[in-house]
Amino acid sequence: MKPFLSFVFFLILTTSIFSQSKNAKTVMDNYAAFGRGDIPAILATFAPDCVWIHPGNPDIIPFAGTFRGAEEIKEKFFGVIPTVVQLIEFVPSIVGEESNTVIASIHIKGKVLTTGKAYESTGEMRWTLNDAGLVTEHKAIVDVSSLEAAFTPN
Repeated sequence: MKPFLSFVFFLILTTSIFSQSKNAKTVMDNYAAFGRGDIPAILATFAPDCVWIHPGNPDIIPFAGTFRGAEEIKEKFFGVIPTVVQLIEFVPSIVGEESNTVIASIHIKGKVLTTGKAYESTGEMRWTLNDAGLVTEHKAIVDVSSLEAAFTPN
């Protein structure tokens, strides 16, 4: 199977901070699935009412916004990304857990396909899971200024 996106994917798990819980494993498995382009595997971990939040102005960043349910997340987030950006580097690492929330640090480098402009950002992704181990919310907390600048034509 051809990779979902043409990029270098690094998977780092910081095990020295804490033992890997079931929830942390789900999150890291989702990152690995993203690297393989296996979006159905990611969506299978979502609760029916899952909420996906990506910051930014949706008029500038086509995959920014708040999406609800696996179908909308699939269509408006995962379905849009490969059509508008080329990810060059995506480096997630688990940095901690708070109750049912897994916190990952993320470093991303990419290029916007329409402008050819590069972008780079570092931020945090917070994954909240229910007692059944299903993702109920994913929230990216990232400075999107370089991404918005990359989407903006000269």
